[in-house]
Amino acid sequence: TKLQVKVNVNVTALVGLTPKVLGLVEMMQEFLDFRIDVIRKRATYSLEKDRARMHIVEALLTVLEDTDAVIKLIRKSKDGKEAMEKLREMKGLTIVQSEAVLQMPLRRLTSLESGKLVEERDQLLSSIKRNQNLLDNTSAVIDVVCEEALEVKKKHGIPRRTTIETDVSSSIQLEHEIPNNDSLIIMSSRGYIKRTRPETFKVRRRGTRGRSMSKLKGSDSIAKVMHAKDLDRVFLFTDKGNVFTMRAFDIPEASTTAQGTPFTRFIDIDKGESITAILSLEPSDSMEKKTVKELKEGEDDDDDDDEETFLVMVTLNGVMKKVSTKEFASIKRNGKRAIALDEGDKLKQVLVARNGDSVLVGATDGMLIRFDVDSVRTLRRMSRGVRAINLKKASKAKDVEEQEEEEEDGDDDFIIQAEDDDDEDEDEDNDDNEGENEIVDSANDDEPLVASVEHFKGGETKVAGMAIIQKSEIDREGPWVVFVSEKGRGKRVKVSDFKTQLRGGAGIRGIKFKGEDSLAAFALIGKTDDDSIEEAIIVGSQLGVANRFQCASIPEMGRYAKGGTLMKLKKEDTINSFAVIPAATEE
Repeated sequence: TKLQVKVNVNVTALVGLTPKVLGLVEMMQEFLDFRIDVIRKRATYSLEKDRARMHIVEALLTVLEDTDAVIKLIRKSKDGKEAMEKLREMKGLTIVQSEAVLQMPLRRLTSLESGKLVEERDQLLSSIKRNQNLLDNTSAVIDVVCEEALEVKKKHGIPRRTTIETDVSSSIQLEHEIPNNDSLIIMSSRGYIKRTRPETFKVRRRGTRGRSMSKLKGSDSIAKVMHAKDLDRVFLFTDKGNVFTMRAFDIPEASTTAQGTPFTRFIDIDKGESITAILSLEPSDSMEKKTVKELKEGEDDDDDDDEETFLVMVTLNGVMKKVSTKEFASIKRNGKRAIALDEGDKLKQVLVARNGDSVLVGATDGMLIRFDVDSVRTLRRMSRGVRAINLKKASKAKDVEEQEEEEEDGDDDFIIQAEDDDDEDEDEDNDDNEGENEIVDSANDDEPLVASVEHFKGGETKVAGMAIIQKSEIDREGPWVVFVSEKGRGKRVKVSDFKTQLRGGAGIRGIKFKGEDSLAAFALIGKTDDDSIEEAIIVGSQLGVANRFQCASIPEMGRYAKGGTLMKLKKEDTINSFAVIPAATEE
């Protein structure tokens, strides 16, 4: 049986004369307003009733003060009507009071009955004062609501039959009950997020169109796609340099036809702030801050420093920062500052690195620079960062390398065309899916909550992304760098073709482009001991179409090659998301 069950309740109620779906707070507020209205109506009714009775009691007490004269007046009267007139003239009574005096039985004239009338008058005065206070003072009404609720609880309440254990040591952690499966985290530009299985996207041959990733409405588009484990922590970095976190399994799993859940349900993000980078990180002891006592007792601090992990961040303008992951061990719902950004700059990508690793930073014009992670000093969260690549020099170096390329005679200029894999069956499937991938134009021009691949006009060069080369892979023949352009072309190049340089330089050519194409993203893939490439990549477009294929099918080329067709796109569509599925997840 399930130990925890979530029950969704659709509370639809009439508020006034309008049916509305109420949340828990709204429902409680409506109930409170109802109770206040009931108590005020009850007080109004009681007040009118007490005042009417007080009117009669005052007349009876007035008559009892001069009983003999009243009796004599009544006996001399011709009839009841004449008696009422004389009473009104003698005592100043109203018609109602005069009629009540004439109907009073003789036993009321006794001293005992007189005392009862005085006691009744005092009670009526107290009741009138209390009811008038309820009508004039809202806080008094709230007190009555609380008192009556406690009375109902005392009368009808049933003691709790279960107990809540507060002992953490005996509780079962939710993470221990959830399998650590592979997932794809998909985010749209309008702030919808969902989790789906990688096997949902079947492996296709290079050059096909793919299938829909998500149901998009209006001007919404797919902005981010990332591979993660269900037990990973997902970090969301914003354009203002803040970071938020959530557990991957907290993101609702949904199909490719679902729109997803607004990520504002999981984090408190400010208005106008958008997500620009996401990262999944496996929870480990390396993220936990050690106390001073633990540091003094440690004997292998040097070894711990070598294994310490860092978050390496890069911005659109080429600024890089390295921060220890321990700085992000605890993040509240309203986030934490991760980096101080220059005006107009945005955080582009965040990856995990260790001492001894190398980093590749690439620009949208295809220039890449490789340098050691150790050359970037470790900074605190509130710091700005250092220059990783000189984008202005990169543009000049691009022109120089293009001239040198014309003088070289090699096979790097050879462009492998897309494989002839448009068989009839696959074309029919793609034609059927085209209607699902169409986006309806919308007049909503609000700023997107999740930023996708930046598209720059006028040849402006920005950072396209980065990749981390682990220390254990630096001396191997592999790995490769996989490039994907906005127009769906790509290739893979050996990492050894990119020599280590000093940080802050212009870099060297990594890929050439055809026409107005530019670099959308790149990533690092490795190889197994038997020299086989088992990773797969999922490439997503702005219109929500995704394609999954083996990295081994991507052609290996030189740095100056333009690449082959990886994915067929519509004329108005571009690549804006890119995710690598590790070899361990391949079936």
